Amino acid sequence: MVTEEQYQDLLTRFQELQAILESRIQNPPPAPAPVPAPTPAPKPKAPKVTHPDHGAVSALLPPSFLSLPSDPIQTLPPGPYSLAWAALVPGYIAPPTTFAGASKDLNCFKVECGIYFHVHMAEFPDTLSQILFVLSYMKGGAVGAWATQRMITLLMVGSPVITMDEFMAELDAMFQDPNCEATT
Repeated sequence: MVTEEQYQDLLTRFQELQAILESRIQNPPPAPAPVPAPTPAPKPKAPKVTHPDHGAVSALLPPSFLSLPSDPIQTLPPGPYSLAWAALVPGYIAPPTTFAGASKDLNCFKVECGIYFHVHMAEFPDTLSQILFVLSYMKGGAVGAWATQRMITLLMVGSPVITMDEFMAELDAMFQDPNCEATT
């Protein structure tokens, strides 16, 4: 998880970049003397990225941020602004795959949930909201019944507070293969 301090640092850096870009747009540097050069191949036009709350943001970002990569995991721009890029493109990180109870799928499911929490942290103000989100993606058969019962228990008045580590240990105890080495 990203701390509030890290989030504020990222936001400050983003605002600094935004101010620099706005300054350069309003006061472009003087054009250098023309130098004869071969004509480069035309660059594809960057798509106009919009955000539901902030409108068009294409003028605020460097060109490397404006084209959608063919493989987002491999080509996401490096550095602290990767998280900002993912936040600007709604739906860029897919929600986790539904977990149906197969122990071989549990670790992948937990990683997908963790990535989703990291990118969409504003949607999860506390541990309970994260746990309920995880439970909502547990569907079908015994796992669905267990998840429903666990949600009811967590939402009861006076229910004890549970940490994410305790919940993950509970998931492992319920759905992890107890003899993983022998079954793989």
